[in-house]
Amino acid sequence: MEEPATGLNAGVKAGKLIVALFRREGVTPEEFGDDLLAGAPDPGIVRYAVSLLARTGRASRADAFIEAVFTDLPREGSLDEVLDRMPTFADIAGTVTAFWVHERVKLDFERTWVDGTPTPGVKAVYLAQRHPSLTRRLFDQHWDERHAPLALTHHVGMWRYVQNAVVAQAGDALPEIDGIAELWFPTVDDFDHHFIDSPAGLEVIRRDVAAFAVPDGPPVHLMTEHILRS
Repeated sequence: MEEPATGLNAGVKAGKLIVALFRREGVTPEEFGDDLLAGAPDPGIVRYAVSLLARTGRASRADAFIEAVFTDLPREGSLDEVLDRMPTFADIAGTVTAFWVHERVKLDFERTWVDGTPTPGVKAVYLAQRHPSLTRRLFDQHWDERHAPLALTHHVGMWRYVQNAVVAQAGDALPEIDGIAELWFPTVDDFDHHFIDSPAGLEVIRRDVAAFAVPDGPPVHLMTEHILRS
């Protein structure tokens, strides 16, 4: 039996979900985004954000990620319960995957904008799959204790950094994922030109990622975040 990444969610009703959405064929990016941003979150959701794809590319990228923190978390592994508690997006989303996660905020910005205003800059979302030689617990331990300090040292343009350890997953839009990293940059230029401090720093990051994760996993998602309830 697979070891869980963490036991912190055991017996706890409150918690965070990340939902990946892929646009239904025939729905434009504008229609998709407008519909998601207009949706009214469930009263039991205390934090709610919609991140929309900012740069198109490979078809395997999700078109949106929804983050929701619940006071009473839907049952782990039940996609039906998740969809019942979310704003309706059946008409715009073709496929969906939900992740129950344990959130670790490693670096935080000072937020000066109100709910409903796009977060400045860009958010890079990385879907991590553990190295085949590691259990999920060992993957998460390395990511938390060894990789996070390296990321904080070498990603010099980053102004917020969150690790989400996946404890359960439901839906067939994405392969099995073990962790979701979110890196915020205050401007697109900071992502393009200050993502890393040096070629040597990039090599340090690459070597470390190869030690605990699949290097050629799902592609990075560059998103525009909209915090709708905080």
